[in-house]
Amino acid sequence: MLLKAMFKNCILKKMSNPFVISADEIKKYFPKYSPKTASEFHRESARLADKIFENTIKIIPQKVIILGGGTASGKTEYLSQYLHVFGKAGGIFFDGTLPNFEGAQIKLKNVLKNKRELEIHFIFPKNLQEAFTVFMNRDRQFSDEHFYRTHSNSRKTLLEIVKKFPEVRIRLIESRFTKNIETMIFEEKILNSKAEQIDFLQNFQYTEKEIIQVVL
Repeated sequence: MLLKAMFKNCILKKMSNPFVISADEIKKYFPKYSPKTASEFHRESARLADKIFENTIKIIPQKVIILGGGTASGKTEYLSQYLHVFGKAGGIFFDGTLPNFEGAQIKLKNVLKNKRELEIHFIFPKNLQEAFTVFMNRDRQFSDEHFYRTHSNSRKTLLEIVKKFPEVRIRLIESRFTKNIETMIFEEKILNSKAEQIDFLQNFQYTEKEIIQVVL
């Protein structure tokens, strides 16, 4: 019933509007949700987001953009800015972290099978320590391990995607805060070939232990 209500609520919007699928937004549909209990609803909201995405790409014949990157990288802020400038033409936006290659592969194959134009926008912080500070001060409460895991796994997943899905356009977006830490700036990292992307991403990897050493 929850999935049906959410899907109907979203699909009945005009097709020209950007269609954003976000597990964080889905959590708000659960009666017992609060920012302090966000982690308790993460698995189920992510499952529902995947299901909505699977259904949506079958019926909305528009461009698909999948967001990736560790938590507190600035994906929500990037999406807001991107939609303000480019989103009026519509499209499907999946707001996630790219937690593993298996799940990403299913999404990519489904999008390509349905012959939709596809891009991955990967948001990464210029300063991991700064991103960790933002993460620690959020209303939504997750364990520190959630930060380490998402930043490590998302980078690993992206590297596998570049190697195994060369036809998919990848946009690497570096995020950083302004001096007053009230707004964010995003700058695309331009690489001229898949070989350059792979080389960059191979030197871009972090283990969870390495992230801990950087942020603590």
